[in-house]
Amino acid sequence: MASLLTDQSLRIYKHDQRLVILSVSEGGLRIGENTEYPSFEHTDYTNGVYLFAETVSATSDVVAPHGLTVATCNLVGPGKEIHLDASGKAGSIGTPQNPDGGAGDSGGTVGLYVQDLSDTAAKVFTPLARGGDGGETHTAGKKGGDGGKGGSIITVLQPTYLAAQALVQKYIDRPEFDGSQSQNLVSDSDTLYDGAQALLDMAQGLSATQAVITNIFGQLSSVIDKIKKGETSTVADLLRAAGNASSMIYLAIMQQGNLAAPDDDQVRGGYPGTGTGVEADPGEAGKGGELYPTFIDSTAVRLAQAQLAFAHPEQCAMLLDRANTFFYLNSPVLRSHARRLYGRLIQRLSFLPLQSSDPLYQAYQNSSIMPSTSLDALKRILDSANDELVKLNSGQTDYNGHTPRWVPRASYDFYKGVLDDALTDLQSFETAYTQYHTALATQEDLNDKVKLAYSNTSRMVSRLNEDIEDIWSTLQDLNRKISAKTPVVLRAQKELKDAYEAEKAKIEEAFGLSISQIINAFTNIAMAPQKSMVAAEGADLIYKGFNSVPTADGGSVSKEYLASEIKQSEATISNIKLELKTKLDGTYQLDDAFAKRLIVEKERMLAQLDKFSDSALGGVKDADTRKDLKTKFDAYINTVTDRNDSILQYNVNVGLLVKKTEDKKQYENEQKKLENKQIANNDPDLPAITAYIDAIYQSSRTRVMKLLDILLRSLYFRMLRSHDVLAFAFNNSKVEVDSVPLSLTAKVLGGARGKIQEQFSKEVEEWGSEPARFPTNFDTDPGNRCYLDKFDRRQLLSGHSVTLTIQPVLKYSKDPGDFKNACNVRVYRARFGFTGLKTASGVNEDVRVIVTLTHGGNETIVNRSNEAIHFEHNPVSTLYSFRMRGDKVTSVMDNGNIGQADINQTATSYAAPGPFAEWTVDLDGTEFEKLDFSGVTEAFFDFCGTNYAFIQL
Repeated sequence: MASLLTDQSLRIYKHDQRLVILSVSEGGLRIGENTEYPSFEHTDYTNGVYLFAETVSATSDVVAPHGLTVATCNLVGPGKEIHLDASGKAGSIGTPQNPDGGAGDSGGTVGLYVQDLSDTAAKVFTPLARGGDGGETHTAGKKGGDGGKGGSIITVLQPTYLAAQALVQKYIDRPEFDGSQSQNLVSDSDTLYDGAQALLDMAQGLSATQAVITNIFGQLSSVIDKIKKGETSTVADLLRAAGNASSMIYLAIMQQGNLAAPDDDQVRGGYPGTGTGVEADPGEAGKGGELYPTFIDSTAVRLAQAQLAFAHPEQCAMLLDRANTFFYLNSPVLRSHARRLYGRLIQRLSFLPLQSSDPLYQAYQNSSIMPSTSLDALKRILDSANDELVKLNSGQTDYNGHTPRWVPRASYDFYKGVLDDALTDLQSFETAYTQYHTALATQEDLNDKVKLAYSNTSRMVSRLNEDIEDIWSTLQDLNRKISAKTPVVLRAQKELKDAYEAEKAKIEEAFGLSISQIINAFTNIAMAPQKSMVAAEGADLIYKGFNSVPTADGGSVSKEYLASEIKQSEATISNIKLELKTKLDGTYQLDDAFAKRLIVEKERMLAQLDKFSDSALGGVKDADTRKDLKTKFDAYINTVTDRNDSILQYNVNVGLLVKKTEDKKQYENEQKKLENKQIANNDPDLPAITAYIDAIYQSSRTRVMKLLDILLRSLYFRMLRSHDVLAFAFNNSKVEVDSVPLSLTAKVLGGARGKIQEQFSKEVEEWGSEPARFPTNFDTDPGNRCYLDKFDRRQLLSGHSVTLTIQPVLKYSKDPGDFKNACNVRVYRARFGFTGLKTASGVNEDVRVIVTLTHGGNETIVNRSNEAIHFEHNPVSTLYSFRMRGDKVTSVMDNGNIGQADINQTATSYAAPGPFAEWTVDLDGTEFEKLDFSGVTEAFFDFCGTNYAFIQL
């Protein structure tokens, strides 16, 4: 059997005369003949057997006379009938010394929870909790044994079709199916098509045979195939097919319910014993047991009505940890698996919160194996799963809250040292964790092991304080970034509305009738209560304007239709509002779908205006305004999306800050409580202590995993190579679930750390010699220059500040300037100059010029293969200031060094950024009244740094 550390997907507890197995492995737990657990009749398990696993595979009947609970997502059998049997043993046969037959034992309790019940499992698995038969007697005149009382069967079964039922119904409820569009044609670019295709993709994940899936979704699949081929299909066709799928799902659920419904025979009392070959009185028949079935035949049936405590907090925490590991490793396939596990946890725990009157609440309170803190622990797990799923589905951040492009600026050597310290801490916590769980499983004394854990807690608190400080710094940077982007969004919104007004003016000009007249008239018609008023006002409008408009293809379209389309387009443009609000928890209120809806609104508005286009009606000369409108709408969407990305990062980091602060308080509180406490193996606080031991170990490991990722990102920024954790840290190019280590122990993570160091050495060898410096002497020679265009120069001179973007220079760029044939360009000093600047007339003293240069953090660095790689990091500011007299610089006071990037110590300094980024130039503090800018003909950056040459193929 695997040890705790080599396989953290499995935990086994044997104490208090019971067996508890917790498993989250993909392979699952195998029971029955030819497995490690052929039966559970061992006398050590007189208080029952409890199996909590993501998959349970039974090879044969499984006997557990003292009780059996199986809680699983997937229940798998060999195809023949399988009994999960907790029936009582038969009474003993009479002997000369004790001639009466013995009484049969009472049946035990079978608890069965299946989260994703297949048709096969519903058919072949039968729980039994019958009373044991009474024993026979061989002595005339004696009595047979009494039959044992039947036990209990408690089932909570969720058909595999349940999620499909909800999704199909959600699809049917879409507004496109409201009847007004039933005869509209559907193409493969329509959202209705995409939604139907998503249903077909989802169907392939059902625990059902392909024949059953085809039977349910075949009609919908046929319609989709027709659309793919370009054959005529309408909205009504899709609705009928989806409705048919919904009906077939309902029938499948009902069939499963019939198959899985337990009957009284499964809990009948034991038969009475009789005489064998002699006249004897029969015993009493055993009384029947109880059935407590809960079949979730629709999403409206609440799991809270179940009478089985089916979600074990420790097993759910293990599953959350497995999902987090997949998310952390971050390959597309593993992200998909993480999404599936988070969703599974969320669905499993959807009964939370419970009321004290709920049967499931009572089941947890009365359970002999569930800690008293179970429901609180499960709520925390549910909240964590929800938070991680939001992060994962956003596609904007990784498990640690970093965007795909984010990189740290501290040196590789710096992070290497921090990681080594964290690995040392992890080893200490891992030792405590291992010894504690070993002692817990074998009923040894726990006190020394707990002391080992809490004695190291102060180190974890210290690390959490460091993390909290880092997150605060990140939040401040993001808040500044969001604030700076808000005016950009508002400006883009105004430009969009101005472009719309220009397009509208072209339409009014073409028709000779103002849009407002059309809208106002038809608004009045729509509000008129009498038909006569409608006719009168409609006729009056006809005389004022036109009755119908000829189209370019020779047909006509009514003005009423055109008016309604224009009115809709006005409503569309007026409803585009985005106010930045904060919520009580400190996050920004973000409508995640806002940018996506903007894209839909853009297409809708342009489609509405297309009814008035020159190609549709003729005579509308709006080609330029229509093009400008599209451009402005795209620009607005881009600015909103850009700000939303920053808001999402901000909100994610607020969540991280809250969690780490709560963890810190919890660890400090637990440390105080345990400091002088003597712990017994039956201590009522044992579940909370176990949770504390597990939590500090997991926190320590999570910190190492985060630093491992940061170390790789540091390597990525420095060497311009991929930071794929799975490929580099674990030397594994596979992305399947089986390729992920079952346990990320200190040894495994330390090995990953060594592989990163090996990769670093290879990268240094591949890049070869040190990069070339430009210029040779930073203090005396001019550097590589980038000139402001006349618009940016004019803005800087008039407003004393300008923000601009220096575009990346690639190998074959048309105008590379001073960066010809240079790649991996890094800037260690940034200066700024003006051609034609001089002191004002009559000023005969040194005048100070102060330039603050801020690198925005989003940048592009070009590698040797001519690939433009995009990065983002915290903004970098530097100060370049000098004194001048006349048109000469007399002294440089601040030389423009970039942060702590040191050209002479590249291995240990902060990573130098590149020049190709958004820069802000600010002249605040400059003595403008003593300077003459009128003769300035050029304004330019002057960069000092390093670069490599492109590979010459």
